[in-house]
Amino acid sequence: MKTHQHWLSALALSAALVVPTPALAATGNVYGPIVGVLASSDPQPAPASGLLYGGCMVFTTAAFPATLNCPANWISFGCDGTFAAKDAASMMYDQAQLAWTTKRWASVFLDDSKKINGYCVANRIDLW
Repeated sequence: MKTHQHWLSALALSAALVVPTPALAATGNVYGPIVGVLASSDPQPAPASGLLYGGCMVFTTAAFPATLNCPANWISFGCDGTFAAKDAASMMYDQAQLAWTTKRWASVFLDDSKKINGYCVANRIDLW
């Protein structure tokens, strides 16, 4: 009987190791200057929908935390409504433009499970 239980335990462990699990998303913030802005009305290539880069992005020279799986420097706000309402995303992009224009620093909060064309999308921005 013990051999049978041992075999079942080994089988259950093997099954748990083989079943793929989703990668855990990380959240974090990037703090630094906004040194460039991008706005686009170009659509994404089919079959994707929405705008290229979510329609709006900023460029920062701030260091990205190693815990975030985001390519450094570019941050999308998803102004096309991909992850947030268009008006909320546009408001965040407006704040980023304000930081760029006034040369203020911004703290941009990201969730690396939300990406458009490979770039992480902001879910909050604070100006300093």
